[in-house]
Amino acid sequence: MAQNETASDGDVWAGVIERLRERRIELRESFIDGFPTEVHYGPDRVPVGDVVEVVDDSMEMFLRLLSGAPLTDWLRTYPERIGARRARQGIEIESLLDGVRTNFTVLWHALRDELEDERPKLLVAKVDQLLALVERHVSRVQLAHSEETARIAKDTQYATDRTLMAFLSQEDPDRDATEAAADALGDARASEHWLALALAPRSREIESESGWSHTVPWQNAMILLSCSSASAPGLPDAIEKGVLARHPMPLHSVPRIARAMLRLTGLLRPTDQEVFLDELLMRELHAGTIARMGGAELLIGDDFRQTREVERDRLLQTFKAYYSCGSVGGTAAEQFCHRNTVVTRLRRIRELTGFDPYVPRDAAVLALAWGLE
Repeated sequence: MAQNETASDGDVWAGVIERLRERRIELRESFIDGFPTEVHYGPDRVPVGDVVEVVDDSMEMFLRLLSGAPLTDWLRTYPERIGARRARQGIEIESLLDGVRTNFTVLWHALRDELEDERPKLLVAKVDQLLALVERHVSRVQLAHSEETARIAKDTQYATDRTLMAFLSQEDPDRDATEAAADALGDARASEHWLALALAPRSREIESESGWSHTVPWQNAMILLSCSSASAPGLPDAIEKGVLARHPMPLHSVPRIARAMLRLTGLLRPTDQEVFLDELLMRELHAGTIARMGGAELLIGDDFRQTREVERDRLLQTFKAYYSCGSVGGTAAEQFCHRNTVVTRLRRIRELTGFDPYVPRDAAVLALAWGLE
């Protein structure tokens, strides 16, 4: 008697699976109604055809598993493929799992419609099987999504590092290299960045709270960059020693200043931990060691020297006058020009050198580089 009842349940169950397979289009529409793609995945991120394919594959996979039928090679790897695909499409794991839950809900309602009145005990008996299948599916999807997300992040970081290292290797990068670096930094509109060169980092990972948005391994040290901080970020705890710029600087001048920072690290003392570049220069100027390093001129780079001679002389004379009298008005009177002209020229000096004539220590560096008393 029990065997006949078991065989009968088996026949009923096989019939239910076959009817659900015949209702595939209806089930697909139910899923799409219950899971509007644009709401969960965002507009234009997952094509409609992609959603249809995934719903059909997942329904077929679950129906085969519930019936005990073998999976095709395509369906055997379905959880890994969908997890990795959605990661590449930028879909968050929770949104993806919302889709899995909706799929399960549609399938469960369809099974209940087929069995609730005719064989409620059979429906209850199959609940644990269905839940176990969904649980295994979710675990595999999550793992694949996580692994692909990690791979993408690693590849993205590698590409960013390569672009920035190529940028840093140029003493005076051209416009294309500077724009590529700005794109790699994720803020093509940012014209200025804070800069630090870190020695003996204990970790490549820098906490987001530190104020530094990017780290780049470079020349046995680490370059720290940020365009998001309103004030100079300090060195994070993971860094034992480093040199920092006093103010944000034009991106194209970063390689030159970073190279100068690296050369000047030989002047750091054992007690130095967090040193501003201008302070290091002034200290070593008094100690008489700067001349042996090639002088402060190594910081200025070629941008200033490569300007037209007429412009270069005009800027230099304006700086000398400003450095001497200390005021824009006095400089304008001495140079027989408007105050705004003086402001424009001083701003141009900052663009070309990375040092701000308005900042006393920066002005001292410029004066040192240009041999002014």
